[in-house]
Amino acid sequence: MSEAGKAFFSNRHLIPFLVVLMSCYQCCWCRPALVALSVIGKPTSQSTRETSGSAVDGSLSTFQHSDPSRDPHPWWKLDLEDAHCIGNIIVSNRIGCCDGDRFIGAVVRAGLSSNYADNRPCGLPATTAQAVPGSVNNFLCDSPRFARYITVDINCSRPGVTNPILQMAEVEVEEYPTAECEFAHTSAYFRGLYEHSLILSPAPISRETTVILTQCSLYCINHAQCLSFAFSPRSSQCHMYNLNSSSIMPTANGDFIIYVTE
Repeated sequence: MSEAGKAFFSNRHLIPFLVVLMSCYQCCWCRPALVALSVIGKPTSQSTRETSGSAVDGSLSTFQHSDPSRDPHPWWKLDLEDAHCIGNIIVSNRIGCCDGDRFIGAVVRAGLSSNYADNRPCGLPATTAQAVPGSVNNFLCDSPRFARYITVDINCSRPGVTNPILQMAEVEVEEYPTAECEFAHTSAYFRGLYEHSLILSPAPISRETTVILTQCSLYCINHAQCLSFAFSPRSSQCHMYNLNSSSIMPTANGDFIIYVTE
Protein backbone atom coordinates (compact mmCIF):
# COMPACT_ATOMS: atom_id res chain seq x y z
CA MET A 1 0.00 0.00 0.00
CA SER A 2 1.34 3.45 -0.91
CA GLU A 3 2.19 6.12 1.63
CA ALA A 4 -0.50 8.26 0.01
CA GLY A 5 -3.04 5.63 0.94
CA LYS A 6 -1.71 5.09 4.43
CA ALA A 7 -2.85 7.58 7.01
CA PHE A 8 -4.73 9.42 4.26
CA PHE A 9 -6.73 11.43 6.71
CA SER A 10 -4.70 13.97 8.67
CA ASN A 11 -6.16 16.35 11.24
CA ARG A 12 -7.45 18.60 8.47
CA HIS A 13 -9.81 15.81 7.48
CA LEU A 14 -11.40 15.73 10.93
CA ILE A 15 -13.15 19.04 10.32
CA PRO A 16 -15.16 17.94 7.25
CA PHE A 17 -16.27 14.82 9.10
CA LEU A 18 -17.37 16.85 12.10
CA VAL A 19 -19.21 19.18 9.73
CA VAL A 20 -20.98 16.14 8.33
CA LEU A 21 -21.97 15.17 11.86
CA MET A 22 -23.27 18.64 12.64
CA SER A 23 -25.09 18.95 9.31
CA CYS A 24 -26.74 15.62 9.87
CA TYR A 25 -27.63 16.69 13.39
CA GLN A 26 -29.26 19.88 12.14
CA CYS A 27 -30.94 18.50 9.04
CA CYS A 28 -31.41 14.75 9.26
CA TRP A 29 -31.51 14.24 13.02
CA CYS A 30 -33.59 17.24 14.06
CA ARG A 31 -34.09 17.22 17.82
CA PRO A 32 -37.60 16.08 18.77
CA ALA A 33 -39.85 17.96 21.16
CA LEU A 34 -39.39 17.61 24.89
CA VAL A 35 -42.03 15.60 26.73
CA ALA A 36 -42.99 15.99 30.39
CA LEU A 37 -41.83 13.09 32.55
CA SER A 38 -44.14 12.35 35.47
CA VAL A 39 -42.18 12.65 38.71
CA ILE A 40 -45.07 13.06 41.15
CA GLY A 41 -44.47 10.82 44.14
CA LYS A 42 -40.99 9.75 43.06
CA PRO A 43 -38.45 9.20 45.87
CA THR A 44 -36.72 12.35 47.11
CA SER A 45 -34.18 13.23 49.77
CA GLN A 46 -32.34 16.31 50.97
CA SER A 47 -29.55 17.43 53.24
CA THR A 48 -31.86 18.26 56.15
CA ARG A 49 -34.94 16.49 57.46
CA GLU A 50 -37.62 18.80 56.18
CA THR A 51 -40.26 17.55 53.71
CA SER A 52 -38.34 16.90 50.49
CA GLY A 53 -41.28 15.25 48.72
CA SER A 54 -43.33 18.44 48.65
CA ALA A 55 -41.36 19.52 45.57
CA VAL A 56 -42.83 16.66 43.53
CA ASP A 57 -46.41 16.49 44.78
CA GLY A 58 -47.94 18.40 41.87
CA SER A 59 -48.96 21.37 44.01
CA LEU A 60 -47.46 24.87 43.96
CA SER A 61 -48.98 25.62 47.37
CA THR A 62 -46.61 23.21 49.13
CA PHE A 63 -42.82 23.33 49.12
CA GLN A 64 -39.68 21.66 50.38
CA HIS A 65 -37.40 23.63 52.67
CA SER A 66 -33.79 23.27 53.77
CA ASP A 67 -32.61 24.28 57.24
CA PRO A 68 -29.96 27.01 57.07
CA SER A 69 -29.00 26.57 60.72
CA ARG A 70 -27.81 23.03 60.06
CA ASP A 71 -26.72 23.10 56.44
CA PRO A 72 -24.54 25.78 54.79
CA HIS A 73 -24.50 23.75 51.53
CA PRO A 74 -28.07 22.53 51.05
CA TRP A 75 -28.93 19.90 48.45
CA TRP A 76 -32.10 18.20 47.24
CA LYS A 77 -32.31 15.01 45.19
CA LEU A 78 -34.95 13.30 43.05
CA ASP A 79 -34.61 9.63 42.12
CA LEU A 80 -36.30 8.86 38.79
CA GLU A 81 -35.79 5.14 39.57
CA ASP A 82 -34.59 4.53 36.02
CA ALA A 83 -32.40 6.30 33.48
CA HIS A 84 -34.09 8.76 31.11
CA CYS A 85 -32.80 11.05 28.37
CA ILE A 86 -33.11 14.35 30.22
CA GLY A 87 -33.37 17.64 28.34
CA ASN A 88 -34.82 20.25 30.71
CA ILE A 89 -35.56 20.76 34.40
CA ILE A 90 -38.14 23.28 35.59
CA VAL A 91 -37.88 24.69 39.12
CA SER A 92 -40.73 26.73 40.60
CA ASN A 93 -39.76 28.70 43.69
CA ARG A 94 -41.97 29.04 46.75
CA ILE A 95 -44.69 31.62 46.26
CA GLY A 96 -45.16 34.71 48.42
CA CYS A 97 -42.37 34.44 50.93
CA CYS A 98 -39.07 35.83 51.94
CA ASP A 99 -36.25 37.76 50.39
CA GLY A 100 -35.36 37.05 46.79
CA ASP A 101 -31.81 35.94 47.47
CA ARG A 102 -32.22 32.42 48.78
CA PHE A 103 -32.02 30.58 45.45
CA ILE A 104 -29.10 32.59 44.07
CA GLY A 105 -26.26 30.31 42.97
CA ALA A 106 -28.36 27.14 42.94
CA VAL A 107 -26.98 24.52 40.56
CA VAL A 108 -29.36 22.06 38.90
CA ARG A 109 -27.79 18.78 37.83
CA ALA A 110 -28.79 15.57 36.06
CA GLY A 111 -26.80 12.36 35.90
CA LEU A 112 -26.43 8.70 36.76
CA SER A 113 -24.54 9.14 40.03
CA SER A 114 -26.41 9.37 43.33
CA ASN A 115 -23.72 11.84 44.45
CA TYR A 116 -24.79 15.22 43.10
CA ALA A 117 -21.21 16.46 42.81
CA ASP A 118 -20.44 13.79 40.21
CA ASN A 119 -23.12 14.95 37.78
CA ARG A 120 -22.94 17.72 35.19
CA PRO A 121 -25.03 20.89 35.61
CA CYS A 122 -27.97 21.73 33.39
CA GLY A 123 -27.69 25.40 32.53
CA LEU A 124 -25.92 27.98 34.68
CA PRO A 125 -26.19 28.69 38.43
CA ALA A 126 -29.39 30.51 39.35
CA THR A 127 -29.30 34.28 38.94
CA THR A 128 -30.93 37.01 41.01
CA ALA A 129 -33.87 37.07 38.57
CA GLN A 130 -34.32 33.31 38.97
CA ALA A 131 -34.36 33.63 42.77
CA VAL A 132 -37.50 35.79 42.87
CA PRO A 133 -40.25 34.14 44.96
CA GLY A 134 -42.74 32.38 42.71
CA SER A 135 -40.45 32.43 39.67
CA VAL A 136 -40.55 29.50 37.27
CA ASN A 137 -37.11 28.69 35.88
CA ASN A 138 -35.95 26.41 33.08
CA PHE A 139 -32.54 24.75 33.35
CA LEU A 140 -31.82 23.35 29.91
CA CYS A 141 -29.44 20.42 29.63
CA ASP A 142 -27.77 21.80 26.52
CA SER A 143 -26.28 18.36 25.96
CA PRO A 144 -29.05 15.80 26.56
CA ARG A 145 -27.83 13.08 28.89
CA PHE A 146 -28.95 9.85 30.45
CA ALA A 147 -29.83 10.55 34.06
CA ARG A 148 -31.49 8.82 36.96
CA TYR A 149 -30.94 11.55 39.53
CA ILE A 150 -31.98 15.20 39.43
CA THR A 151 -30.39 17.41 42.09
CA VAL A 152 -30.33 21.02 43.19
CA ASP A 153 -27.60 22.36 45.47
CA ILE A 154 -26.23 25.71 46.62
CA ASN A 155 -22.57 26.10 47.49
CA CYS A 156 -22.24 28.91 50.03
CA SER A 157 -18.71 29.65 48.81
CA ARG A 158 -19.96 30.65 45.36
CA PRO A 159 -19.69 34.40 44.66
CA GLY A 160 -22.97 36.21 45.28
CA VAL A 161 -24.38 33.54 47.60
CA THR A 162 -25.35 35.09 50.94
CA ASN A 163 -28.41 33.17 52.10
CA PRO A 164 -28.35 29.60 50.69
CA ILE A 165 -31.78 28.14 51.33
CA LEU A 166 -33.75 25.79 49.08
CA GLN A 167 -37.52 26.32 49.15
CA MET A 168 -38.84 24.87 45.93
CA ALA A 169 -42.55 24.55 45.35
CA GLU A 170 -42.19 22.15 42.44
CA VAL A 171 -39.54 20.48 40.31
CA GLU A 172 -40.56 19.19 36.88
CA VAL A 173 -38.54 17.18 34.40
CA GLU A 174 -38.72 17.01 30.61
CA GLU A 175 -37.18 14.26 28.54
CA TYR A 176 -36.26 13.35 24.97
CA PRO A 177 -36.67 9.93 23.34
CA THR A 178 -33.82 7.60 24.28
CA ALA A 179 -32.38 7.80 20.76
CA GLU A 180 -31.59 11.50 21.27
CA CYS A 181 -29.15 10.70 24.06
CA GLU A 182 -27.66 7.92 21.98
CA PHE A 183 -27.08 10.43 19.18
CA ALA A 184 -25.51 12.90 21.61
CA HIS A 185 -22.71 10.40 22.13
CA THR A 186 -21.37 11.28 18.67
CA SER A 187 -19.37 13.94 20.49
CA ALA A 188 -16.81 11.16 20.48
CA TYR A 189 -15.45 11.32 16.92
CA PHE A 190 -13.40 9.24 14.55
CA ARG A 191 -10.27 9.82 12.56
CA GLY A 192 -10.00 8.57 9.00
CA LEU A 193 -6.98 6.24 8.98
CA TYR A 194 -6.77 4.52 5.56
CA GLU A 195 -8.35 5.39 2.22
CA HIS A 196 -9.25 2.66 -0.32
CA SER A 197 -8.69 0.00 2.32
CA LEU A 198 -10.50 -2.81 4.08
CA ILE A 199 -9.74 -4.98 7.10
CA LEU A 200 -9.87 -8.65 6.12
CA SER A 201 -8.67 -10.17 9.38
CA PRO A 202 -10.08 -10.62 11.90
CA ALA A 203 -13.71 -10.76 10.82
CA PRO A 204 -15.91 -7.79 11.77
CA ILE A 205 -17.59 -7.99 15.15
CA SER A 206 -20.72 -6.62 13.49
CA ARG A 207 -22.03 -5.56 10.07
CA GLU A 208 -24.71 -3.03 9.21
CA THR A 209 -26.10 -1.57 5.99
CA THR A 210 -26.13 2.20 5.46
CA VAL A 211 -25.11 4.78 2.87
CA ILE A 212 -24.61 7.48 5.53
CA LEU A 213 -21.22 7.89 7.18
CA THR A 214 -22.71 9.36 10.34
CA GLN A 215 -25.05 6.41 10.72
CA CYS A 216 -22.11 4.02 10.43
CA SER A 217 -20.29 5.96 13.15
CA LEU A 218 -23.38 5.75 15.35
CA TYR A 219 -23.49 1.99 14.93
CA CYS A 220 -19.91 1.85 16.14
CA ILE A 221 -20.50 4.24 19.05
CA ASN A 222 -23.46 2.22 20.25
CA HIS A 223 -21.59 -1.09 20.02
CA ALA A 224 -19.81 -1.75 23.31
CA GLN A 225 -16.74 -3.31 21.68
CA CYS A 226 -16.33 -1.19 18.55
CA LEU A 227 -13.10 0.79 18.22
CA SER A 228 -12.96 1.19 14.44
CA PHE A 229 -15.05 0.71 11.32
CA ALA A 230 -14.72 0.39 7.56
CA PHE A 231 -17.33 2.25 5.54
CA SER A 232 -18.32 1.95 1.88
CA PRO A 233 -21.08 4.29 0.66
CA ARG A 234 -20.99 2.64 -2.76
CA SER A 235 -21.91 -0.79 -1.43
CA SER A 236 -23.79 0.51 1.65
CA GLN A 237 -21.59 -1.48 4.00
CA CYS A 238 -20.50 -0.66 7.55
CA HIS A 239 -18.08 -3.15 9.11
CA MET A 240 -17.20 -2.74 12.79
CA TYR A 241 -14.05 -3.98 14.51
CA ASN A 242 -12.58 -4.24 17.98
CA LEU A 243 -9.22 -2.93 16.73
CA ASN A 244 -7.26 0.18 17.62
CA SER A 245 -5.08 1.99 15.11
CA SER A 246 -1.92 0.02 15.91
CA SER A 247 -3.70 -3.32 15.40
CA ILE A 248 -5.23 -2.62 12.00
CA MET A 249 -3.66 -4.39 9.00
CA PRO A 250 -5.33 -2.83 5.93
CA THR A 251 -5.82 -4.50 2.57
CA ALA A 252 -6.28 -2.48 -0.61
CA ASN A 253 -9.93 -2.04 -1.56
CA GLY A 254 -11.22 0.86 -3.63
CA ASP A 255 -14.64 1.04 -1.99
CA PHE A 256 -13.83 1.37 1.71
CA ILE A 257 -12.34 3.93 4.09
CA ILE A 258 -11.21 2.85 7.55
CA TYR A 259 -11.98 5.04 10.57
CA VAL A 260 -10.68 4.64 14.11
CA THR A 261 -11.71 6.22 17.41
CA GLU A 262 -9.77 9.40 18.10
